[in-house]
Amino acid sequence: MLVSNTDDHLRNHGFIFAPGKGWCLSNAYDMNPVPGSQGLKLNVSEADNAMDLDLARSVAPYFRISKSLADEIVTRSQAVVQQWPKIANSLKIRAREQERMAAAFRLAG
Repeated sequence: MLVSNTDDHLRNHGFIFAPGKGWCLSNAYDMNPVPGSQGLKLNVSEADNAMDLDLARSVAPYFRISKSLADEIVTRSQAVVQQWPKIANSLKIRAREQERMAAAFRLAG
């Protein structure tokens, strides 16, 4: 959501077995930022696929995530995604290309 990834089909979600802890959601992978995208392939709630952080927070209880933990996850994730211009600069991605892609990261703040 924070990178406007519209390639969020079920095959792009995985689990890892951690001995002593059981199954957990894997790290994110195969993400494709899309400037101007409005919705996800998969729904966030039963009827809504909007890229909306309030919507994501509202479904946290379905995953046994408290409101405070959901807020913490959003804040930490935003802090990571906000680093994209610094990383793009280090990779020598041109300013014009970064400007073109900036809208894809709009939810990161």
